[in-house]
Amino acid sequence: MNFIKKQLIWIAENSKSGKDFDIKSNESYAPFKVFTGTLLNGKYATARSVGNYLAAYNASTGTFWKFSISFDTFMRLAGALHKGYFNSVNAAEILLDNRAYGRPPWYGEIEYAGRMMKKGWDNIK
Repeated sequence: MNFIKKQLIWIAENSKSGKDFDIKSNESYAPFKVFTGTLLNGKYATARSVGNYLAAYNASTGTFWKFSISFDTFMRLAGALHKGYFNSVNAAEILLDNRAYGRPPWYGEIEYAGRMMKKGWDNIK
């Protein structure tokens, strides 16, 4: 994978609804549909859960100008996206100044999604 594809900004843009990594709406990821169960590490999960897992899994190896981020920073970014505040200015403030749009540990993301993200993040480590 080339440098640009490891950049968190590229991962984030491609993880948005309707983009390449969105398994709920991308037909190339059949059988993943929003409420259809499929196996993930030997257990059944919905496409929504798998998408949350994969978002964190991908982000855990991504970099921001060759620097890795912590899970806490990832959750701040995910919380901003979930709350509708994700844009380049807010992302920069999250990355550089630890801005948050919710309370820890999920920072605006719902707890169940946060737990799936934690599993995805920890799987790669």
